[in-house]
Amino acid sequence: MSDTVYSVINLNNVSPNDRVKPREDVIYSEVKISDCSHGQKVSSDNLKTETTGSSPPSRRWSTICLGLLCLLLVISIIILVVYLMGVKPKELNKDYSILVDKWNQLTQNYSVLVKEKEQLLLERNTTIRLQEQNEQLQKDFNITVKNMTHLQEGNKQLQKDYVTLQDMKNKLVKEKNNYQQQCSSLQKDKDEIQKNYDALLSKLPLVQKYCHPTENGRVCDPCPQGWEEHKAKCYYFSTSQTTWNESQNNCRKEAAHLVIVNSEEEQNFITKGGNSSHWIGLTGSAEKKVWRWVDDTDLKQGFWLYWEPNNKDQQLAGKTANCVINSKGWMDEPCDDQYQWICETQTLLPKPLHI
Repeated sequence: MSDTVYSVINLNNVSPNDRVKPREDVIYSEVKISDCSHGQKVSSDNLKTETTGSSPPSRRWSTICLGLLCLLLVISIIILVVYLMGVKPKELNKDYSILVDKWNQLTQNYSVLVKEKEQLLLERNTTIRLQEQNEQLQKDFNITVKNMTHLQEGNKQLQKDYVTLQDMKNKLVKEKNNYQQQCSSLQKDKDEIQKNYDALLSKLPLVQKYCHPTENGRVCDPCPQGWEEHKAKCYYFSTSQTTWNESQNNCRKEAAHLVIVNSEEEQNFITKGGNSSHWIGLTGSAEKKVWRWVDDTDLKQGFWLYWEPNNKDQQLAGKTANCVINSKGWMDEPCDDQYQWICETQTLLPKPLHI
């Protein structure tokens, strides 16, 4: 059994002008359909009718006009394109080239700007890092300034201490120099006293030769009897002759030694204008040019004759001249030859001390 739908259309209240004419399409709106279970009713309040157009000839004329307008539009576009393409191709090409150039220029400018942007970003990052480093350096600088201030204060204190220590050092140096001078003077006095003591001690067995009895008691002379005094020294000029070694032994028996010549004045004294030759306390070698005194000191000033030392005559005789005699000048002679000799010693009375 098929379903049946009933509807009720209320056309009351429709004005004569709104009535549908023959052959016109009618469109109804606001159609209400009730539930089919209660008897289907369709009501339309205020139903309105609309005409979709005029009669069929009017629609055809409208379509034709619209088609003609579209055709005219297409023809106008074609004419415009043909005009633009045919009338001004050179200008268009020129404008196109200009636009292409501008586009390329813009592209290049864009690339340059991109690079500049990247460079600016790098510079910005670099600037940020430099700012951070600058801040750190500023902090370090402030710390350094504080440390420098402390160091300057410490330096000033050290300078004050240095000046104080320098003054103390100068005072100590002066005191040291004074003590050294005193020690040198005392050492000289000590050496002089020791020398005099040794001389007196060596002459103790020979006191009788220095001293002789008188009515007022024993009187001691500076030199033994038969000796000559000169410049706080005693000299003995022998009259007999012997070898150099024997001459030295004879001097030692008298607590003396062969003469040591220390100056030209002393050389003139021991010569005394005589013609005799005497052994002196000098030995050595003419070939080696080494000469030494009996007190084990080296020769500093010699009074050789102008052809001495030569050792030539002695070489012809098969001898060696290692000892020295004085005869208005020095000559080297064999030590086994025999000559007179000169002994030398300090005087019995010591020189005054300079304290």
